[in-house]
Amino acid sequence: MILIKTIKQIYITAFFVMQLLFRAVPIATALPSVVNTALYSLFALFGALLIGWDLIRRQLRADIWLLLFVAVCLVSSLLNFQYGITDNLKTIVWTCIYFFVIYTCSTCNVGLNCLLFLIINFLQVAVSLAQYVLHIGYVADFSQYDRYQGFINNRLFGIFTDPNYAAVLAAISLFISVFWMFRMQSKWQKALLIINGLIQYIFILLTGSRTGLVVCAVILFLSVILFLRKSKPLFKTAVLAVALTAVFLFVCKPVTDLLSLGSEKAFGDNDTHYSLDRQDVTENTDISNSRFAMFKTGFDMFLDRPLFGVSPRNIASYAAKNFPDSIIATSSKHYTTVHSLYVQLPASTGIAGTAVMLVFIIKTLRKIRGMLRLEGDAYQKACAAFIICAAIAVQAALCLDILFVSLPSTTLFWMMLGRFERLSRGRDR
Repeated sequence: MILIKTIKQIYITAFFVMQLLFRAVPIATALPSVVNTALYSLFALFGALLIGWDLIRRQLRADIWLLLFVAVCLVSSLLNFQYGITDNLKTIVWTCIYFFVIYTCSTCNVGLNCLLFLIINFLQVAVSLAQYVLHIGYVADFSQYDRYQGFINNRLFGIFTDPNYAAVLAAISLFISVFWMFRMQSKWQKALLIINGLIQYIFILLTGSRTGLVVCAVILFLSVILFLRKSKPLFKTAVLAVALTAVFLFVCKPVTDLLSLGSEKAFGDNDTHYSLDRQDVTENTDISNSRFAMFKTGFDMFLDRPLFGVSPRNIASYAAKNFPDSIIATSSKHYTTVHSLYVQLPASTGIAGTAVMLVFIIKTLRKIRGMLRLEGDAYQKACAAFIICAAIAVQAALCLDILFVSLPSTTLFWMMLGRFERLSRGRDR
């Protein structure tokens, strides 16, 4: 029993570290694609074996609604067999690993995983900032698609596969740094956390990620509400939260302009400029950057297959055959999702999957009452876990996450959701 728990802990940590490392394009491309595929396949196989072992021993800790959701995904995949089945089966395996290993693991070492996350993310962001200072920008061939790297098109992509996901993880890194800073006694530890927080904030601004700023605002608002509610009246706390969030959003633009101006004076010359006005925003009349068009396609798919959807991984192939004029079918960017969990969910699993997941969400949110009854250290840890989950849930409205993907933020979400639930029930420390 203890051995299995230890194995699960090591498995989650190793998998999380691999995800964090491989989101850096230079690292991911340094290895042959067959090696990357083999590593993910090994983790998938080992995760499936852990689930199988729990099933054999009749000790699988599974939420009934998550089990039903997996069943809906399987039915949807079978009903849409003609559009592809292999990727759906892989997605179902990963979904089971998130639901029945990472989410339910009571021995998950959250503190160690968060520390490794801060260290790896700091190093990757530092390299990205160096690319900005040195004005390095290029296009890399990654997984058969071109990826912007460094500082290009007036935006810092850094070494990451996607600047929006990178900005969101930077926001979470900033939050963890501030949270730990107030809990640390050592001055040098506090200094390191402050440095990391400042670097993450600068990185978020340089990425030009509106998703990252929205997530920062949500984190700030919830932090003020939850961490001050026991010491101040709720109304005053709410007013303070709104005011601080508004001030934060207001100062982001001036600070970004100062960064641009300062960089221009410090590092610029006649051939090197540091404008941070995103070309894909300033030169685009579509404020959503094509997201609204993708949302519409997803909604059309839901209407076409309302009961069980088009299956988790068949968005692109279904659009190509049934909606040939849609942005997903015609775009040169090779979209495979509709860029939002809350549109992808009904499009992929229909009313059945959406209803099941909605019940799970309501059931989970009811545990907030348990969190609010906690005191001291347990309350603070539960609030921190809840805020991280809320931040990723907000991001998922604009960039697909939590379900149907396997990303560092996905792992972080299910890890923290399990942590939040255990703390809320008084079963964790």
